[in-house]
Amino acid sequence: MADSKTRVPSLQELCELLIARQVSVRSVLEWLEVLKDDPVLTQCEVLNQKCSMLVSDTFETLCHMHGIADVQAALPQENFAALVGSAEARAQAKRQMQVRGMVVERKAADSKAPAVAGTLALQELQEGVVWPPGVIL
Repeated sequence: MADSKTRVPSLQELCELLIARQVSVRSVLEWLEVLKDDPVLTQCEVLNQKCSMLVSDTFETLCHMHGIADVQAALPQENFAALVGSAEARAQAKRQMQVRGMVVERKAADSKAPAVAGTLALQELQEGVVWPPGVIL
């Protein structure tokens, strides 16, 4: 039996590697359709992984370029739903990071309880500071 380091790849493996290098954001949806319909290509592990990774990494771009309906048609429903959920979570995190504002200083409230380890209690901070709109505590 030949060692995996000295084994000569088959013509199918070489073609699969060559095709996988050519898959791009522009062509990935077409390749997904071909992979779904062709029983031989369904077995192409490298090509399937390349398409899956490209869709996962560029989901928002694909939706913008090709339209969300085409992307949804090209993907299994559970994969599409997971990618939409991830995109929504990233968008929410981005919106939260974009909250900007200045803290308006007020006279500190009288301390009724001593600070713990040199820090103020949360209630004292809330009473002594006006938080900008959109800041969630």
